[in-house]
Amino acid sequence: MGSGREALRGVDFVVEPGEFEAIMGPSGSGKSTLLHILGGLDDISEGEVSLAGHRLAQMEDKELTLLRRRQVGVVFW
Repeated sequence: MGSGREALRGVDFVVEPGEFEAIMGPSGSGKSTLLHILGGLDDISEGEVSLAGHRLAQMEDKELTLLRRRQVGVVFW
């Protein structure tokens, strides 16, 4: 977020095991940013991101890669 732009202010949600969620919205609304953050591909400047019980900010790149491989699925439509 080095561009000085704010994205995803106030976003707070939980996806329970076995649930499927759709992320939809107009262009520029933060969908790709959210997916990059959830996958540990982008860092955040504030807040906390947890995936499958793991705090992403505390994980090394190799751990993040394995977590993505095992826990994250994205279908682009």
